[in-house]
Amino acid sequence: MMAKHGGESGTKRHTKKKRDASPNEQLEEVVVIFLDMDGVIQPFGAEATSDEFPDSTLQAFSYILYHVPFAKVVLSSTWRVHSSSIDLIECRFQAYAEKKMQQRSLEEKTDVIDRHPLQNFVFLDITNPQMHTERQYEID
Repeated sequence: MMAKHGGESGTKRHTKKKRDASPNEQLEEVVVIFLDMDGVIQPFGAEATSDEFPDSTLQAFSYILYHVPFAKVVLSSTWRVHSSSIDLIECRFQAYAEKKMQQRSLEEKTDVIDRHPLQNFVFLDITNPQMHTERQYEID
């Protein structure tokens, strides 16, 4: 499956038909986030840090996913061209979640904590990697 919307990181609402639903129940809203890594999760220039994915950007992304828990995330970045890069991103997101969950467990002195939005994170899809030189055409 390739995503059906392109451009900078952003959110797009799509509707899809539910199977075996009455005419009044046939549309279901789906929130899709198109995530660009460079300049979004990995800051440029003066905002760049020694961390590949700073806690501040992962915290902001986690906040979005926490408040839109059923959002689907599509990687729309040059990072999508190599599967090893996709694996790295997913691994780092999950490691951040694990770190935050451990910190929260220690702070609250309990083993029972809510699930973190980046725990078990995987991308729904990626945009077309063959079109990475022409961003406007990467969505087919």
